Amino acid sequence: MKKSALFLVFCVCIASVAMGQNIIIVTEQQQLEDVGTESISEYLRGQGYNVTLDPNATVDDSEYEGVLTDEEIAYLESFDVVVVHRSISSGDYDDDIAQWNNLNVPMLNGSAYLPRNNRWFWADVSQQRTVATGVNIAIPDHPIVQGLTGEFFSIPLGIDHLSPGDVGEGSVVATITNDSGEEANAIVVWEPDDAFTAAGGQEHTQARVFLPFYRYHENFVGSDPADGLFTDYTENGLKMIDQAIQYLMTFSEGSSGSQGWELFK
Repeated sequence: MKKSALFLVFCVCIASVAMGQNIIIVTEQQQLEDVGTESISEYLRGQGYNVTLDPNATVDDSEYEGVLTDEEIAYLESFDVVVVHRSISSGDYDDDIAQWNNLNVPMLNGSAYLPRNNRWFWADVSQQRTVATGVNIAIPDHPIVQGLTGEFFSIPLGIDHLSPGDVGEGSVVATITNDSGEEANAIVVWEPDDAFTAAGGQEHTQARVFLPFYRYHENFVGSDPADGLFTDYTENGLKMIDQAIQYLMTFSEGSSGSQGWELFK
């Protein structure tokens, strides 16, 4: 089969799998992700996902701050994938970190402030910021980056990532060269049986992915010269988010994506 025909089959498979899949985006900047905006949520709607936005209508607030109620946990777990945006204040989500870590739903986390060792403790690392256009792919055949480059943005922007350090049994799919010349953790995957770092004593029920989203301050756009806009994403960078969600769908109980990534190889 010609390469063009193979590519067409790949695109049709991706589109058909995304149709009808349900994701929720937890954010404190709903106005930047609402229907009709140029945003990650609108991009994902265009890919065929059913996207629900954090229902709190107050800027700088999320419906899921503080301790989660049983009803909130059940609601979050009713989705195929939970997406936690960069535009949150991490201190609003550490009242009961075991609740978030043990949510029985795959999670894509776009904020480096949450997996670090004074929040959810997925890894024994801190948060760092490096101005760059993208990351360095470490596992080229991993489903999240398969067929893609490490490019996120069309211009250099501040990428909030994890420092070098212990990620437990997680797989480092991509690194980023930080300001000290070290290879820091940029994209990290923990499948259900992959333990977080032992240092934090935290467990998890479902698959977790850390992949940095474009950054803007949790209070307003443009708070730092390295802040970005959605329009700074390249198609490659957006496709990486899409593929991360598709990968997580393979772990979602009852999801139409549960047939596994092998379909796309």
